[in-house]
Amino acid sequence: SPKKPFSIYKNKIFTEVNNICKEKKILFNWLRLFYVYGPEQEKRSIIPMLIDVFKNNKKININFPSNKNDFIFIADVVNIINNFIINNYSSGIYNVGTGKGTSIISLIKIIDNEINSNDLISKKYLSELHLKKSKQNFYASTKKLKKYINNINFTDIHTGIKKVIKYI
Repeated sequence: SPKKPFSIYKNKIFTEVNNICKEKKILFNWLRLFYVYGPEQEKRSIIPMLIDVFKNNKKININFPSNKNDFIFIADVVNIINNFIINNYSSGIYNVGTGKGTSIISLIKIIDNEINSNDLISKKYLSELHLKKSKQNFYASTKKLKKYINNINFTDIHTGIKKVIKYI
């Protein structure tokens, strides 16, 4: 039961479109994209923000660095969407993610290591930080997606971040 306006209206849109498609016998797939990252991403998103922090030696301010999210590289998302366009997969809701959670702590270490060739800044930051534990771990259940696209080779988070840093 969604409680926030964004979720309420997203649910209403899904319900309305789904009903119309059922009535008219139209194939309808609702792709739920998880944490998509890559070149041209909004600068305030976590990965570009952390890249900026380490490139410009800024202070890190993150409330819940233990949170885990399912980060999926944009090229992988495009590949999956392309598969849905080309093939007639059964109508339904599909989670588009890697199925793996990556903690913000891990992102901090990966980005620091890529930019500074070590993770000394992140070690200093993480040692000074009182790590607040969080129960917010968001990652996709990809069982249904893999039923149709079983040969997905997701871009590893290290490789994806290298590509984003190189682009920036």
